[in-house]
Amino acid sequence: MTPLERLMKEVAATQREVLAQRRRESGWQRPRVRPAAAGRRRTRLAWSTVALAGAVAVVLMLVMRPGEAPSLTFRSSAGQGTLGRAYRDAVVFSDGSQLAPAAGAAVDVVKVGPAGAEVRIDGTVEVDIHHRDETSWRVLGGPYAVVVTGTRFRVQWSATEATFALTMREGAVRVEGPDERTLAVAAGQSLAIRGSSWRVGPAEQPPGDRADGTDVTAPAAAASRAAEATSAAGGASLPSAAPEPTIPAGASAAASWESLARAGDFAGAYRLARPRWQQLCGRAPGDELLLLGDTARFARDADRADIAYGRASAHREIAERALFARGLVALDLRADAGAAVTWFGRALRAFPRGRLAADASGRLLELALARGDRVAAAREARRYLGLAPDGPHAGEARRLLSEAGDRR
Repeated sequence: MTPLERLMKEVAATQREVLAQRRRESGWQRPRVRPAAAGRRRTRLAWSTVALAGAVAVVLMLVMRPGEAPSLTFRSSAGQGTLGRAYRDAVVFSDGSQLAPAAGAAVDVVKVGPAGAEVRIDGTVEVDIHHRDETSWRVLGGPYAVVVTGTRFRVQWSATEATFALTMREGAVRVEGPDERTLAVAAGQSLAIRGSSWRVGPAEQPPGDRADGTDVTAPAAAASRAAEATSAAGGASLPSAAPEPTIPAGASAAASWESLARAGDFAGAYRLARPRWQQLCGRAPGDELLLLGDTARFARDADRADIAYGRASAHREIAERALFARGLVALDLRADAGAAVTWFGRALRAFPRGRLAADASGRLLELALARGDRVAAAREARRYLGLAPDGPHAGEARRLLSEAGDRR
């Protein structure tokens, strides 16, 4: 007899005894017991029934609840995957997540669970994590860990050069390094780490790549050449271990800050541009205005960032990025949620199907939930699912709408 069957049998017996007691008390002949004793007996029987019923409920929950969710499985071109093996081709998990190593790179699945996995990479790997409720992934590169809930990004680790690079495509992650250092990196940003230097920049070009095909994991011949190359390419590159980039003779002061910024040295670029900020903003073309805004934002100068982004928003081709960036300034630097809602909202109204529309909608959804505005949150959840049905906020949006009786 199972524990559940035994408990059910005891409950049935107790119930029969209680019913018999009530029948005796309602009959013409009452039991020959003192009233106080009868009351005590009825109390004991009642409490016994409650206790046994409670025990049955507990056992029912234990016995009848669904089993623990199984751990994820994964496959490669060679078939079913196994832990502790280096894979040099795409690894696809049962939840739809996948990791695609570049040539010469490798992925090692360390462990798996129901909500995610822990993987170690060597080289450059494109990562696409499918967002679900309680998603939990860790992507390890050397001493660094990328903590993921659902997003797309490119990650690179070079053991020989001890360099780490990350470019965010969608969503947001948290990077954990040695000495308990952590940093949040969001869509549109890149992170380059060499030694103790952590540099965040715009994700115009993955850090670690060069437009000319040069492998930045090889030592740079000279910092000045690196600065010139990245300035010409218009993208961010992984900083070399050489001294800070210097500007070739004859270059202008404007080129100085720009070369440093495009090389990922926003602190150096900010020091050079700050004294002439108004002048630079007054004559810079649109793409340089965005770069000036990013330079001030990463230096945590909200006022100068707003000046540059404000001028950039007048250029239609970059206005969406500028408006979205002003929302980031309001939220991250000023801690002004109301202003952030204004700027993300303006970006969405002006560019309802823009490249950053889903990100802006996701931010508005988070802000609505944070202030407890369920009506605004539901409205934003509907918009978000229309823009990114498989995005990192899709699970949360569907859960919110389901609670409101709106199933999508």
